[in-house]
Amino acid sequence: MVAGFQEGRLLRQFVSEAAVAAAQDGSPRKGAGLGERREAVVLFSGLAGFKPALAVRSPEALVEELNAFLEGMSQVIRKSGGEIDKFIGDKILAAFFPGRGESVAQPAARAIAAANLMRKWMRDNGREIPDPLGIGIATGIILIGVLGAESVRLEYAIIGNSVNLASRLNDLACTDKDGGVPIDDATLEAAGSAFGAEGETTSSLGEVAVKGKKRLVKVFRIRSKKGASADSQHKARFLTFVRNDKRCCHFDRREKSLPPGIIEFPRIIE
Repeated sequence: MVAGFQEGRLLRQFVSEAAVAAAQDGSPRKGAGLGERREAVVLFSGLAGFKPALAVRSPEALVEELNAFLEGMSQVIRKSGGEIDKFIGDKILAAFFPGRGESVAQPAARAIAAANLMRKWMRDNGREIPDPLGIGIATGIILIGVLGAESVRLEYAIIGNSVNLASRLNDLACTDKDGGVPIDDATLEAAGSAFGAEGETTSSLGEVAVKGKKRLVKVFRIRSKKGASADSQHKARFLTFVRNDKRCCHFDRREKSLPPGIIEFPRIIE
């Protein structure tokens, strides 16, 4: 029994919670082609500066920084009621589902609250991880099922238009100099009266052309009143350098001297 418990804990470190549940009840063996449609609020996040960092940071420093980021984001998402589906490098795919007796309004509000807390976490940990955080949120019907090849590996995954849209909105967030969290109109409508309880504000980005979508998508930007000014202060405060040992170095503008061993200035966080 103890061994089984320990194995379960170890398994949860490598696969999603839904995958653990599926493995425990034997559902992967019952038919990998079976799926389930559920309404969900999908959150997709990632670091805007991750790809450029691959070329200039040492592998050791990058893995250390990335693990700290993923650990921090995971704790925020789970405490907010979200379920993490997978990690894709610096990307995190998570879903918020209605609980028993709930409509989609509650998970929509939880997802927005999680996004605000994730951005706060980044501001509080800016010296360690100064890369801008992008988050996209979309709501709709998703497909949940066991995918893959039994001879190689099975994966309990979520797929669907809302997953793809959340990913595209994350891309939009990573290139949006004004900051904020882009969400689709379905998420804003679902949140309803629950939106704004924490002082969030919304502005319309109009109808946006999204890759993979034939029709334009109505997109809104969510911003936390507390986070708006803090984001600007954070971005204006830190510079990112690469030292001669290829380790990332984050310089606080308030300091009077530059860090030692600076050889290049790959980007400025503005």
